[in-house]
Amino acid sequence: MEAFEYKGIWWSPSAPDYQIYGTLKFDPVTGGTLETVGSKLLSSVASQTLENEIISNWIITNGTTTLPIICGVASATRVTLYQCVLMGTGAAPGYLTETFDIGSVFWGSHFEHETDLIFDSVSINYSFLDEWTGIHGFSGGITRSKTTGQPTEVELKFTPPDPIKARVQDFELLIRFELRSLDDASTKHNYVQYTYFEIRPDVPLTYNEYHKRIIYPLRNFLALGLNAAAIPRIVSVLNSRGFLDPTTGEELTKGADVYYAAKGAGNVLPEFSRIDTLFSFPMIANDFEGYLTRWFEKFESLRPVIELYFGTVYNTMMYTNFEFLALAQALEVYHREMYGGEYMSSQAYEPILAALVGSIPEGLSKDHRKSLTDSLAYGYQIGLRKRLNDIILVVLDNYSDTVGKLIGKRKTFVNSVVNTRNYYTHYSKRAKEGAITDPVDLAILVRRMKLLLQLCFLAEMGFPDSLVKVIVRRNRGFQRWLH
Repeated sequence: MEAFEYKGIWWSPSAPDYQIYGTLKFDPVTGGTLETVGSKLLSSVASQTLENEIISNWIITNGTTTLPIICGVASATRVTLYQCVLMGTGAAPGYLTETFDIGSVFWGSHFEHETDLIFDSVSINYSFLDEWTGIHGFSGGITRSKTTGQPTEVELKFTPPDPIKARVQDFELLIRFELRSLDDASTKHNYVQYTYFEIRPDVPLTYNEYHKRIIYPLRNFLALGLNAAAIPRIVSVLNSRGFLDPTTGEELTKGADVYYAAKGAGNVLPEFSRIDTLFSFPMIANDFEGYLTRWFEKFESLRPVIELYFGTVYNTMMYTNFEFLALAQALEVYHREMYGGEYMSSQAYEPILAALVGSIPEGLSKDHRKSLTDSLAYGYQIGLRKRLNDIILVVLDNYSDTVGKLIGKRKTFVNSVVNTRNYYTHYSKRAKEGAITDPVDLAILVRRMKLLLQLCFLAEMGFPDSLVKVIVRRNRGFQRWLH
């Protein structure tokens, strides 16, 4: 997504006769803003709804005023602004101003109600998706002069590769390809193939449902494969039903390009690095549908782990100790969510807890007693040390050769993670003993923990050991520690 700025005319669908001037700005990192000039859009909406004795479509929540939809025309194009939060108002001699923060910009169509934001398909081109897929439709050659070696004839042909289809739960995912010309000059021609994930659910979904149910997991799947942030570059939506042409009465197809601030948009790598990817499409092509299906099936269980892990991927400026804490928590939560881990059931622990609480000496302050009681509440669950050992010895048993080379001595590695977690959680002198505090050593531990968590993700998707060995042989991150 590229930054832009357009002047236009804007209105609320509930008060279409009250139109005002304003400037729409979009930045891929900070998102969209609308700055209106001349009168107040919200005041126009309020007066119109009162006049018509209908309920206004603007919402006030915890002091924040939001217009769900603002429609407009900019650069001779229909535009819909979605989730518009009033950020500020102003006044100058002769005019008033309002500034809205825009959740999403739909460029190309008007959607007058939130219920109109239901789409048959969404197509997304992500950063490095073209390189990750590794498929192109170009062919041809160059004829060169026998005397000078300079090109004398260039033949270029593009045949779009056949789409790749995968059936995942209640939607079909296509990897499709298209050619775009980026130049109009007669002396220069630049043709680029774009690769898209196209999502086609069995039943049309709302815009928000696409993001929550499909786009978010899919983006993280790609980011795991890339071993880097996956940033949306082109997003388009299509709705082929339910809209009638006001003149002819014929059913219309409504489509739009969508612009929104994507997390991590400021952390795009300058270029694609194949040796840093964890896996690419050609490596998983023989069971792409299977790997993707298992990722989606387990995504809700893995969600807290994924959020902790990708928080370190999309925030490359994170301090090392915070990155360590996020990964230590991710490993602990991963084992608890996927494999449980209790010394006994919570019900069986209740009488033991009561006995332990009952043995707390009298005379302690109320806060002290509560602190001790809270610390005993989860005594039936296993701790981080045992969880790490289970991950290494049981969960990742199929990858034992790789794991052994990655972490070195298991006891030393586990002790380092546990002691360091305790220190950076409490910062006590006692906890510092055995903790890794040297910046270089801590960075090394963090890298190993990150690779260990990647192996956990691969295990959940069913990657065979033979494929994992291929991955570690070609991935620079693993090679640093395995040789």
